[in-house]
Amino acid sequence: MLLNKIYCIGDSHVSVFLGKDAISPIYPEKCNSLFSYFDVTRIGSITAFNIGNPKSSTQAKVKIDSLISNVIPKGSVIIFSAGEIDIRVHLLKQVEAQKESIQKITFQIIQNYLFLLRQYSERGYIIVVLSPPPSAFKVEDDPSYPRYGSEQNRNIATKIFNDILKCEAEKKGIGYLDIYTNYVDSNNFTKRKYLWDGIHPSTAVIIDIIFQLNSKLNTNLTISFCWNVREFLRKIKAFLN
Repeated sequence: MLLNKIYCIGDSHVSVFLGKDAISPIYPEKCNSLFSYFDVTRIGSITAFNIGNPKSSTQAKVKIDSLISNVIPKGSVIIFSAGEIDIRVHLLKQVEAQKESIQKITFQIIQNYLFLLRQYSERGYIIVVLSPPPSAFKVEDDPSYPRYGSEQNRNIATKIFNDILKCEAEKKGIGYLDIYTNYVDSNNFTKRKYLWDGIHPSTAVIIDIIFQLNSKLNTNLTISFCWNVREFLRKIKAFLN
């Protein structure tokens, strides 16, 4: 498959497609990716549960509908990133409050998410979901990134979420990219080097994503020599620090 652009839309974790350890500004502001084939749009602090609600505080559906109607050509690949906030803040709390199984609550979140994405698929777009990454391990209290439950419990919840997301997405003809499995250890702790700020996936993850995309979409996305040099220098700097 020949592609001009792959459109990456979602929460702050969509910033991984920038190819650098940075956070993309919130739409309508843009930040160019170091990979020419990725077009990155960070909608804001969206949740998978509420992404299809036009009255949500982030106005995610309204913004995405506008992008699809006015910017993104029909037939394009669109990668969506959502769910990390649901898991980090809401999921375990709702399990306790509703006295329901984590599987049941997760299934409802994912049904809401995929209901919207399926609509875009039916309009002629190739839809892919990016899995929520391992849970944040940032130690200091940061009101911008609240959390509920321990790191281990959130990672167990993330695995359950991702297993259901993968299964349900593939049933609906939606692709799935995994940025969780290889980045947690056997004790359900997040491998530190893969979240550059303790919250967001680092550039170490992007090569894995590109490999998965090439396999799933039969594309030939390449990584430039300049980017490899930049990444090599970043690793040296990190080692020396």
